[in-house]
Amino acid sequence: MTSPVAAAARVGRRALLIGFADFRSNHTAAEWLGGWALRLVFQVVFFASAGLLVGGDETVRYMAVGNALAVGVIESATSVLALGWERASGRLALMMATPGNHVAALLARQGSAPFQGLLSSTVVFLVVWGLFRLPVPGPSALLLLPVALLTFVSVYCYGLLIGVVVIRRPSAGWAALNVSYLLLMTFCGVNVAPGFWPGPITTVAQVLPVTHGIEAFRGLLAGRPLPWVAAQSGLELLVAMGWLAAAVLVLRAKLVADRRAGTLDFGG
Repeated sequence: MTSPVAAAARVGRRALLIGFADFRSNHTAAEWLGGWALRLVFQVVFFASAGLLVGGDETVRYMAVGNALAVGVIESATSVLALGWERASGRLALMMATPGNHVAALLARQGSAPFQGLLSSTVVFLVVWGLFRLPVPGPSALLLLPVALLTFVSVYCYGLLIGVVVIRRPSAGWAALNVSYLLLMTFCGVNVAPGFWPGPITTVAQVLPVTHGIEAFRGLLAGRPLPWVAAQSGLELLVAMGWLAAAVLVLRAKLVADRRAGTLDFGG
């Protein structure tokens, strides 16, 4: 007999594969590189160049790295919209009428977003690395990709919880998305260090995604010891698990409430 965990993992894997299929059907390589990726490159170059107005080369490099990683943060945060899309399209009610782990399916449905973010950030990082002469240490550079992916997964989990909160109002999804990722870009170390802000904001930033992940990423570029990088990555993993656990609990409660009220198919 299949255990509940194994069954949930199987459902989540299939939902994830559907998400990747959606991504492939919506983009061609030429369209993605010549359109979306090019737009992201110009965005990051703009913000990094703005560093010339407030500092020297170190400020420019700091902002270049932060904004290259922020590209993936924005794409991963689209998980805010995922549950609203399912509800507004009527698929949520259909999914709830079928056997299986609905929570796993819903939470994994847009799970391709962190990988899309990793692809975008990698392309942008390679461009700004050449333009702004970013330092990249030798062997430890191989860890940049997994650290970035962990950061984007953490953002995805954060976005899921926010998406659950606004699931009954899909029309509010875009506003929630914009506010969500702008908070991360402002307070979690993209353009200025978290310690720049007043104490209470710095404290809250410690439990937000990106804060520890971007520190680990910058640490690798600066040649910090691997145990320090591992500690920061471990904190980012804990943050991701906390947001995911909260998303699971709140989503279960909302699905039960909507099923009892007969409002699963209300798009809002």
